[in-house]
Amino acid sequence: MIWLYGGLLFYARTAHKKWQVSAKVTEARRYWLIFMHAGTDVNDAEFYKDLSKANSAVVELPNKFDASYRFVGNDGSRFIFETDLYAPTGRIMTLNA
Repeated sequence: MIWLYGGLLFYARTAHKKWQVSAKVTEARRYWLIFMHAGTDVNDAEFYKDLSKANSAVVELPNKFDASYRFVGNDGSRFIFETDLYAPTGRIMTLNA
């Protein structure tokens, strides 16, 4: 999986060729969020990059493909997700960047 934008390489993970990726920038334009899916599995992983820091690394949030995570929003460096992890009918969880 390689993520290019405007001819620039933003992120590459060549060992995982079956991963599908999508991305978005948070409303305040501070974080770049990367959403990974392994094939057609509904479970996913969420990564982020802090755009306020030059050359910041991509950080893996929930990265185990153990549940479905849907980004709801963020409050500063706290990310809010809806997930079915240990909650078949869903729940809200937060993770700190």
